[in-house]
Amino acid sequence: MDYALLVFGWLHAQMAFANSLHKQYLGTSSGRGLKHAFDLLDWKGLTKMLMKGPFHHNLDKALYHIAEAHILEDWLIVSGSKNIAELRDWSPEELRKLATTLVCQHASSQAIDNMDAKPQRMHNQQKWQLMQWNQDVLQYIVLDQAISHSDVGLMEDMLPHLLF
Repeated sequence: MDYALLVFGWLHAQMAFANSLHKQYLGTSSGRGLKHAFDLLDWKGLTKMLMKGPFHHNLDKALYHIAEAHILEDWLIVSGSKNIAELRDWSPEELRKLATTLVCQHASSQAIDNMDAKPQRMHNQQKWQLMQWNQDVLQYIVLDQAISHSDVGLMEDMLPHLLF
């Protein structure tokens, strides 16, 4: 009866997570969503969710690419640097502190809660959406890396977030 054992489908969970990000952050060509990035980068076939063909592979690569661009921009903001090459002169300890600051200020529930606590006139909707995107896409990347490296403990630890 081994064939009857329930086995969780991590690839399908990852695909569902990617599709959820696509649905939540697609946006429009004129906004700051995924559709805008797809149009700028001239990536075809990613505006409609498909269940066949290379859609998931292409979406996965696009999520990584767009996440990298947003995180690099946030590195410039938290470091006060004019370009990323300047960060090579920073010590590992300083970079670690900057990374912690970046996550706390640009990719965490705490940052979103802090922004929500501000008066409405100071509430920047675009910044709020970018912080939410950073938080969600980093969770996706962690899941993808955990699956790639067979880190079952981390994968299981992510289940509450995935279910939420």
